[in-house]
Amino acid sequence: MPQAAIAPAPAPAPGPTSAPASSRLPSHVWRILYRKLRVREAWSWMDERLHLYALRGNTYEPIARSEVLPGLDHELLLRFIDSLSVTKAVREFPAALAG
Repeated sequence: MPQAAIAPAPAPAPGPTSAPASSRLPSHVWRILYRKLRVREAWSWMDERLHLYALRGNTYEPIARSEVLPGLDHELLLRFIDSLSVTKAVREFPAALAG
């Protein structure tokens, strides 16, 4: 049974710079899918913020800190989330965790 998942961002409003609607799932869709899979925690990057949700019964409720990864330093993670180079972020994040 999955413990946590990264949720896709909601579909953006149509416009010349938005991604195709088919590339993003509306938030209610991922919540339904994850709930059926009994994923305990879901994260979503939206509006330049990381949103965390925990499954409570049959509903996802917002939470301030990860319950699945309670020792995770969110501020440190956020320094790498918007990195211009994914390769660089993947290489540097473990080093930053090590101190």
